[in-house]
Amino acid sequence: MAERAQTHRATGKRKTAVAQVRLLPGAGRIEVNSRALDEYFGRETSRMIVNQPFEVTELLGRYDVAVRVRGGGVSAQASAIRHGIARALTNAGRDLVRGRRIWRMVGGSRLAGYHEWVGKLAPEDYVDRVRRGELVDPVLTAHLHDGWEAVAPIFGYLPQDGESAGWSAVIQWINPESPAPPGFELSRLPRR
Repeated sequence: MAERAQTHRATGKRKTAVAQVRLLPGAGRIEVNSRALDEYFGRETSRMIVNQPFEVTELLGRYDVAVRVRGGGVSAQASAIRHGIARALTNAGRDLVRGRRIWRMVGGSRLAGYHEWVGKLAPEDYVDRVRRGELVDPVLTAHLHDGWEAVAPIFGYLPQDGESAGWSAVIQWINPESPAPPGFELSRLPRR
C-alpha cells in the first residue's frame, strides 16, 4: 500500500495483541501484516470486528488501512485492529476540525461502569470522580486519557445498555488552534 498524504496513525491494543494502524483515504482495502484482510482472518466474525468502526461511522469503503499486528490470539488481534482503526478515525476527525478551524468536537462516552454505582452515586458525582481519577470507567477514562473533556452526564444515550444504566457523558475535544465563539456558553443539557 503506497504512502499518501492525509495518513492517520494509531495503536490499538487488546489483551496481549498490539496493532499499529495506518489509515489513509482510499477504496476500502485492508491489509494485515502485508496480507489482504480476508486472507489473514479466515473467519467472517474477525473481519466483521475489524470493520465495525467503519460500519458505525458509515465510512466503509472510504479508507485504505495497513496494519502490523503481533501478539495475542485471532480474536484479540481483530479487537486490537478495531481499536486502532477507531483511534485513527478519531485522529482524522481532529484533523478535519483543525483544518476547518472549528473550535471543538463533541461526542458521547458511554458510562460503562456506572451500573455498579447506581443508587450509591449520582451520575454527576460519578463523572466527577472519574474525571479526578478516583474511579476508573472503562470507556470514559479512555476518552479522558485521549484528550477529551467530560462536560456533563446525560440519560438515554443507549437506554437499553445495562452496563451504563442508560447513562453517558457528553464529551468534547477543544481545538487548541481555534478560539471559542465570543460569548459561547454550554446550554442546559437534558437531565433525567
